[in-house]
Amino acid sequence: MKKVALAVLLVSMIAFTGCGPSRNKMISGMKEKEQALFSPTATSFDSTTARALVKMYEKFVAKFPNDSLTPSCLLKAGNLSVTLKDGNKAIEFLEQFIKKYPNHPKAEVCLFTEGFVYGDILKKLDKARETYQLFIEKYPHSPFVNDAQMSIQTLGKSPEQIVREIEARHAADSLRKVDSLAKLHHQGKVKKSKR
Repeated sequence: MKKVALAVLLVSMIAFTGCGPSRNKMISGMKEKEQALFSPTATSFDSTTARALVKMYEKFVAKFPNDSLTPSCLLKAGNLSVTLKDGNKAIEFLEQFIKKYPNHPKAEVCLFTEGFVYGDILKKLDKARETYQLFIEKYPHSPFVNDAQMSIQTLGKSPEQIVREIEARHAADSLRKVDSLAKLHHQGKVKKSKR
């Protein structure tokens, strides 16, 4: 009986350790895909390799949720998902990062990126506005606050519309300056004529 129990224990240990690749093997596989994707000799972005790499990051995070590389894997998976225009996946990774590492210095960038994903990829303008507002409230001293405010103002607008609005504001500012100079000039003449 003891021999049978020992054999069952050995078989289950072998099966358990053989269920998935080891940490080092997974890291090696991720590095290999990263080198292929971001190689200086790469002539174009390979979306197939990028998608495979996102899956590798996702598996690593699931298998090693408390590993020191997990935050980096979440960030990389989120950024690649943005590049691949897979908004739902990007949001999933970014939110996971923010929830698990709220005090990490990159949490700020993740929240800003969420606003971008909602607005530019998923076209959920109300959710983008809400996310940018949350970002401004949560990180009022961030160097990205002006970008978040500008993003709120330009939500849902085409690049052409934005350019037209900027040109119109510039023209209006120029007219105000000309009017101000004309008034000053006119006031100067009035004072001179009263002498």
